[in-house]
Amino acid sequence: MMRSFTSGTFRLPVLEQAWCDAAYWLHEALAERIDAIAIAKLETALEVLLRAENNSGGDQRLLAILNAFFDLRPDDPVFPGAELNARQFARNVNRDRSRILHGTWSTLSTRGLDRAGMEGFVITVLCRAVIELEVYAHSLGSVDDADEFLRWMQQRKTT
Repeated sequence: MMRSFTSGTFRLPVLEQAWCDAAYWLHEALAERIDAIAIAKLETALEVLLRAENNSGGDQRLLAILNAFFDLRPDDPVFPGAELNARQFARNVNRDRSRILHGTWSTLSTRGLDRAGMEGFVITVLCRAVIELEVYAHSLGSVDDADEFLRWMQQRKTT
């Protein structure tokens, strides 16, 4: 992937560029001193990875990530024993980002945000994505589209 980025020669230009851009936003989040802004940047990394073109459907995009990368369905707990399920997690992430960026939550307050947990989640997604993208790029019929990539990941789990 990095060779593609540095040489400008991509096998899957849309997906590979999206991963590079997501890695940039992850870096920006990790370097951010204010927790609330870091959370917004972490969620942006996920949106960029999936090439989100508008703000609607954010919950569905996160649910697609949870399903494709972690095999979690909407009512599944985000980890064993958790009271929070995948649907609630997706809703919370999108809600928190929106509130921070639209000024209904203070930028300077952490207000229940779990920065470390969100950082770990995004890092895991990006690490898995780069490995899966490498395999996907070599698979027959790979299409340079985020939805197709996620479908391929789902299908690969069942075969």
